[in-house]
Amino acid sequence: MLTTLVAECATAPFGLFHFHMMQSYGLIGNAITLPFVSFIVMPAAALGLVAMPFGFDAPVWSLMGYGIDAMMWCCEWIATLPVATRYVAGFSPVALLLIVSGFLCLCLMISPLRYGALTLVVAGIFLAIKTERPEFYVSRDGRFVAVRMEDGRLKFAGLGLNAFSLSQIARQDGDERLPKDPSLVASESCAKKSCRLTSAAGLKVELVWDETLLDAACHRADLVVTSLTLPRHCRANSIDRSMMLKQGAFMGFIREGKLEIVADRNPQRSRPWAP
Repeated sequence: MLTTLVAECATAPFGLFHFHMMQSYGLIGNAITLPFVSFIVMPAAALGLVAMPFGFDAPVWSLMGYGIDAMMWCCEWIATLPVATRYVAGFSPVALLLIVSGFLCLCLMISPLRYGALTLVVAGIFLAIKTERPEFYVSRDGRFVAVRMEDGRLKFAGLGLNAFSLSQIARQDGDERLPKDPSLVASESCAKKSCRLTSAAGLKVELVWDETLLDAACHRADLVVTSLTLPRHCRANSIDRSMMLKQGAFMGFIREGKLEIVADRNPQRSRPWAP
């Protein structure tokens, strides 16, 4: 159990940073399932290899299968427990660096000074909890947006909403709702050619996929999102096709009463997989 605890502390920050989820009962799950692995599955695997040349291995593989079935049954049971999986909103690389640095010092140093590294871990956790959440997200192809509503949760609207896109952005936001949850989608905010949503901070966002509606959207919305090319005289803040091609997906923040739009990538930076 101690080995499992150390291993989980070492890997949890990276799992949370990349996948935004953690298993609440990982320690219990490993404590229950590891005996099946140590005393049935692995010995059976070794014995099966020895018995295979002589043709006596079939019963051994059956025994190994029973061990795996028991292990999987325990895992499935633990997964059904309340809050077995918890989701955490995305946080900055600085928070990850503080947590990992503190944990490394705590494990590798041998003097009592190592306990001072706990301050780094606590600072990293505090920074991760206090990470600011965006007012909206825009997909890299401009087909849908996610806007934060008055209840603090996101509403998705647009074309081509799929389970993968919904789950990825919801997890990034620390939202535990499943993609099939109807409360995720603001279907009532969309007409045939556009969607209009107003965020918790009063930001009017309009997603348009019909060229004839662009001029009207530019006059009534605070932010216009479209996969088309916007007219140059558009007075609203805008994200259009040319911006998406260069910078990918976007998210926006309301800071000191002003809208700040952050892009997924810097157009000046060339990456091997995305020149």
